[in-house]
Amino acid sequence: MRRMRFMTLFFLALSVAFFCVQQFRWGLCSQWFLFLEGGEGSPARWLGEMCLVSEQDFSALGRAAEQSGDAASLAFAAIHPGPDWEEKRVRWADLAVAKDPQYTWLYYHVAPHGMEAGKPGVAEQIAPLVEKVAAWDPENAAVWLRRAELLQFSAKDWPKRSALTGRDSPYLQELAKQTEWMAAMERAFDSPRYDTYGQKRFELERCVMREQGWASPSTMLFFVSTYPIPSLLNVRTYAELRVAQGAKAEQAGWTEEALGHYRTVATFGRRMRLDAKTFIEELIGIAVERIGTEPLLALLRKTNRREEVAQAELAREELQRAHNRARGHDPLAVSSMYYWSALLVRVSRFLVLLFGGLTLLCVAYVNLKQWIRREKQGWIHRAMTAAESYLAVLLFLSCAGLYLVYTPYATNFQYYMTASGEITNFDPLFFNVLPNPLDGYTNLPVEKPFGDYLGWALGFGLAAMLIAGVQEWRTRRAMPT
Repeated sequence: MRRMRFMTLFFLALSVAFFCVQQFRWGLCSQWFLFLEGGEGSPARWLGEMCLVSEQDFSALGRAAEQSGDAASLAFAAIHPGPDWEEKRVRWADLAVAKDPQYTWLYYHVAPHGMEAGKPGVAEQIAPLVEKVAAWDPENAAVWLRRAELLQFSAKDWPKRSALTGRDSPYLQELAKQTEWMAAMERAFDSPRYDTYGQKRFELERCVMREQGWASPSTMLFFVSTYPIPSLLNVRTYAELRVAQGAKAEQAGWTEEALGHYRTVATFGRRMRLDAKTFIEELIGIAVERIGTEPLLALLRKTNRREEVAQAELAREELQRAHNRARGHDPLAVSSMYYWSALLVRVSRFLVLLFGGLTLLCVAYVNLKQWIRREKQGWIHRAMTAAESYLAVLLFLSCAGLYLVYTPYATNFQYYMTASGEITNFDPLFFNVLPNPLDGYTNLPVEKPFGDYLGWALGFGLAAMLIAGVQEWRTRRAMPT
């Protein structure tokens, strides 16, 4: 019994040692932010609800940066201001830009996006912030797309979208009368660059988070998941409008004007697809490029421009390949390894929590029994004493399994926190750091988990039971009556 007690303490010590390893702790909380429900307040407040980083920490960093004049910390605090974020974010952004104008892109991320920007009066308040970015980076299509969205949000009589599409759509005809919106969208489609400043923000966040000791896969992935992207409906609608204008020009016999409309849409879609930092942006670019490429190719064929037709056909073929890669239609671009590794991480994490809880329960019971009703030791005491030893072994094996399975993800994350160079896509950050079997666009589903194993296990199990039964029968038969 003393030997079993030593084994219990030994494996418990080895198990507790895993909790001192950063990679192991990351594995235990690697997917907390997936279960976070959206709500009011800043991202710092949501992180506080996940017990990752307190929003008071972000607020304290902002106040300290305001006193020290550290531009990087002020920029970070402007994006994640903590409590009273409505009042602080613009003020801290202004201070950061005053210290270092390279942070002017902050206004793009500080200005609310999505549903928040659509609230009454919000678009008018944040429009000056976007204007500052437009003046600082006028050749960036993303800024003009953002300006067009704000014009739509602030308009009181914006046309209602109709089911009818094509050049005769009343909705598109009404949109063409929105001169400011049209000018902003035209500027976006004619811009030579598309950049939502995701890489600049990522480099800022990882630098400050590392300095403060807050960097972890859950926090960084949560930050990246909140990066703004343009409205798909807004971009697609303008693309359809330009194609409709091209169709009218084509009908009137103005071939060059029609080709100009089609090329503008296709070129912008290609630019957005190639410059995209996220999968969603890439899909938006693919959709827009396809809207412009099809009528462009048809008109080139109609006018018998062979060389341009050949170039357009190559562009369409390359677009189709990009679509297939994005959708996982390429047979060699899919894999089930991601699902299996994610499944192993989840199972290992569950076993750690299960055996950890049972081990603590048994240890607490056996030790308390030394002081409470010590003279009475029934079958529950014997069961708890025996389980105390074996559960420690199971806990150690579960911890070792989680550590071994999650270590590649932790290694990737540590590399991403220091790697330099141009970031072309943020999606690998999720796929290579977050083991999530519920997501993934290039992964084969895992059908019948352990299905091949269960048949063999059942067969060998029955054979073992049969052999044991035969041996027991022979032993009893050999015993004297």
